[in-house]
Amino acid sequence: VNCGSEIVLHAPKCAQCEVGIRWQGDEPEFLHATTFVPVFTARDAAELSVIESLLTANRILFTVSNEDTQDVIGLGRLGGYNLALGPPVVRVPESDAEAARELIAASAASPLPSGEDAPLAT
Repeated sequence: VNCGSEIVLHAPKCAQCEVGIRWQGDEPEFLHATTFVPVFTARDAAELSVIESLLTANRILFTVSNEDTQDVIGLGRLGGYNLALGPPVVRVPESDAEAARELIAASAASPLPSGEDAPLAT
């Protein structure tokens, strides 16, 4: 790792510098920020949570820019996200971008035909 710390076998990221790690057997591949590409822009915290859960469940590494700074400047999350800083952006390793985009697209709720109500949970 660039930071010089020892890594735990099969850890998803470095405990010190938080660089993502993809494992090929016992060989680590370090995923630096430049190898991540944007795949989703969240409009609010609830939407972001769903996408994070989806990627985690499918073992796709991700980072979220602007997530930790939403409440720092101005009025915070006015209208779903901080207008001064912009919305949170989900980024994944470039090699996983297509799969992540397909998962996100498949998870989007299909609109109901006009005049129909959503089914009630039983």
